[in-house]
Amino acid sequence: MHLRTSLPCERIIALSALMMLSACAGSGNSPVAQLPSQDTTARIVPELSSEDARACYDPGVPDGVSALEIIADTRVALGDCKRRHARVVTQYNQIKGVIAAPDISEE
Repeated sequence: MHLRTSLPCERIIALSALMMLSACAGSGNSPVAQLPSQDTTARIVPELSSEDARACYDPGVPDGVSALEIIADTRVALGDCKRRHARVVTQYNQIKGVIAAPDISEE
């Protein structure tokens, strides 16, 4: 008597088909919210300040510099990056309700 350790091909194919169909089951059943046009969004969303748009500074680890100086430079750069991030998040939170797509379930 020979024991099979793997599923037969028919079961694998059936299982794959069921998984694909179940993934598609919800598509097309509900209306899709329309996002604002790019022109509308561009008028609503202000540009980031030049300071906030720049990438955060990475002081790196130069040769011949004491570890304390490297740590101090890194902490200063990290503090600046955290403040910059906080300003961007604040700006995002101020405008996210303005450009969010309307909830269709309430209509």
